[in-house]
Amino acid sequence: MKFIEKLKKIGFKGGYPDPCLMCRRNENGICFIAIWVDDSLLFGHGKAIQETINDLENEGFDLKLDGSLDDYLSCEISLDRKKNVGWIHQPHLITKLDRRSGRSLSLLVASLF
Repeated sequence: MKFIEKLKKIGFKGGYPDPCLMCRRNENGICFIAIWVDDSLLFGHGKAIQETINDLENEGFDLKLDGSLDDYLSCEISLDRKKNVGWIHQPHLITKLDRRSGRSLSLLVASLF
């Protein structure tokens, strides 16, 4: 609740209908923040993201920054070379499903269609 309150104080709006997604748009561009318990993912324009980081630190938050999306909440996030298109994968889940089903997930998915 404190985090949401501070986000609203620094100009973020949203949370409707999904309380875990908020955004702020200003002269530096747009910044989205996806919130999951004590983790957050910022995405948008570079200047807007940096401004958000600075504002949150000024509000007293001690942030741990990790520029990699190789493993975020057990998801792998990949971007194309131009960073125009992204994919979210769950390799841990796929491996687990493969082991439980005794079949390759691709075969399992194909049999559903």
